[in-house]
Amino acid sequence: MTRKIHLWIIVIFGLLFNSAQAVEEIKRFDSVIDIHADSTLTVTETITVKAEGVNIRRGIYREFPTNYQDKFGNNYQVTFDIDSVTQDGRDVDWSTKDLRNGVRLYIGDPDKYLKEGIYTYRIKYNTNNQLGFYDDVDQLYWNVTGNDWKFKILNASVTVNFPSELPKETIKHQAFSGYYGSNDSHVQLKSLTKTSISLETTRALLPSQGFTIQIGLPKGHISEPSGLDQFLRLLSQNRHLIIFLLGTLVTFAYYYYVWSKHGRDPKPGVIIPLYDPPKKESPAAMRYILNSGYDSKTFTTGLLSLAVKGYITIQELDDDNYVIKRHKKNSFVKFSAGESSLEKALFSESDEVNTKSSTDKAGFREAMVAHKKSLASDYKSTYFKINGRYIAWGLALSAVTILLGINFKHPFASIAISFIVTGGTLMLMNIVFGILLKAPTAIGRQFMDKAEGLKHYLTIAETDALRSRYPLDKTPQTFERYLPYAFALDVEKTWGDMFNDVLSPQLQPEAKDTAKTDMIPTWYLASSTTGFGIGNLTHSLSDSFSATVSSAAAPPSSSSSSGFSGGGGFSGGGGGGGGGGGW
Repeated sequence: MTRKIHLWIIVIFGLLFNSAQAVEEIKRFDSVIDIHADSTLTVTETITVKAEGVNIRRGIYREFPTNYQDKFGNNYQVTFDIDSVTQDGRDVDWSTKDLRNGVRLYIGDPDKYLKEGIYTYRIKYNTNNQLGFYDDVDQLYWNVTGNDWKFKILNASVTVNFPSELPKETIKHQAFSGYYGSNDSHVQLKSLTKTSISLETTRALLPSQGFTIQIGLPKGHISEPSGLDQFLRLLSQNRHLIIFLLGTLVTFAYYYYVWSKHGRDPKPGVIIPLYDPPKKESPAAMRYILNSGYDSKTFTTGLLSLAVKGYITIQELDDDNYVIKRHKKNSFVKFSAGESSLEKALFSESDEVNTKSSTDKAGFREAMVAHKKSLASDYKSTYFKINGRYIAWGLALSAVTILLGINFKHPFASIAISFIVTGGTLMLMNIVFGILLKAPTAIGRQFMDKAEGLKHYLTIAETDALRSRYPLDKTPQTFERYLPYAFALDVEKTWGDMFNDVLSPQLQPEAKDTAKTDMIPTWYLASSTTGFGIGNLTHSLSDSFSATVSSAAAPPSSSSSSGFSGGGGFSGGGGGGGGGGGW
């Protein structure tokens, strides 16, 4: 019985010992890299493995990355052109399989299994686009072994042959070993001559560990690709960039064509000072036509016109709080274009609205919408053209450009940055041409000339000789008559300053006729009257009142350096790399 137990113990230990010995590993990984003057590389890898029939049954496979991402997320491709593959010095069957980011090379006969033993594989291949060209050096940043081997690598070495003889003191070098991202350097320099450099690991590499080198050569010995070559290579490797670029150019060409044909403004006529405001068009209508559209100041100009006509009063409670009151006794007031719609919407619930009241904000918004619709009905198309259908086609071209670029991008590319740049460019282009395509009609151009003449009259300086030909009667009536037009033309502050030294009586805080003089506008009640003159009035209306009304009408909650200067190297970085295993 005791003899049987001893025999079983011997058998078990024998099996365990054989199992421990059946370890597949890479005994040596030797690489020779020839750097050519045209910046291409020829790489010869000699890989000696121990096969035990576990993973290495037919042979080994070697994975080589050919697709990378540059710092902008674009695809960056390198070649992997196999020159020869041998096993123990003899030609051997091999085949390749495309991977998402590269190529897998299978070495061995799929119908033939290897015996246990030591095998030496040699792979010779050519590759390009692997060098980095910097201000101080031309650099080879190369992952010699790759970090994705399934086996332990007992020893790894690399020899880099230069394109020509170089002074040894001009050669820069550093190396890293370990897991991806490691800055450890268990590597030693074996030799450095005028024509080559050799480095070798000093400890074994575990599975998923690798060996990476950085070799810096002096400038002028390797042909550097031109900027045009690099740009053409970028486009050839990134289809989405071609689509984005062509789509943007086509959209611009389209917009420029339709703008040249339909968006150019008629030539202006002779501008002369005009002292009589237009009889048909209101101040708000003037601003609407000049801007080829509606803005918040158009709304403020409409309110100011009603105030000057005596239909409403504007009372300032503080800097950003105003009360606007309607006076029904002045219902005889003749409304200009758009003013009736504004008045009905603003005072639909009450004869008094407050810019800070949450319940009145809806009224302000509705009044602005009604005012805009009324002006558009009276003047749009007659005085200016939006050319909206041309903008719609431009938007369609922009959308097609983006969608095609996304659909045809390289699988390995990230288009986030190019998408943002292209999308932003197209958006800006649509906005700019959306503005440029607005064009006045012949009638509109004539009216704009008259408006410019009125603006000229309102802003002629006292010292200008032209003022003597167009004298200004500085009375309250003159000031009020032209004030809404000065607002429409963005010269209200200049207009107010002209009257400030003449119409200097204090504004009264209460709307009592007995408390007012003929010199004081009765439609504006200031929160403080101390030192408050006509200049203060126009500045307050321009800044505080205009901004407050606009707010009340708004909807709610509407690697640039080498690794030697920056220390950026690590295990697993650079070109080359990949890994391998048995099959």
